[in-house]
Amino acid sequence: MLRGLDIRALFPPDYNPFYAGFGNRDTDEISYLKVGIAKGKIFIINPKGEISVNRSCLDTKSYTSLHALVHGMFPPTESSEQ
Repeated sequence: MLRGLDIRALFPPDYNPFYAGFGNRDTDEISYLKVGIAKGKIFIINPKGEISVNRSCLDTKSYTSLHALVHGMFPPTESSEQ
């Protein structure tokens, strides 16, 4: 299995294939930082379902607030499905 740094090395130095990261441990955040994901795009979900970004809790037990945040954070994609 390829690890994050191994995958990162497959791309040119001026291109990062990683845009954001989701995890449930502090070590996930460390790994995402090592591959160049910005702190503001690392989401850590605790056992209660609360999502934190930059160690700041979004105070949610559902993904409703994340859904609103995602539209402003992630670039739009084209889809053939409607």
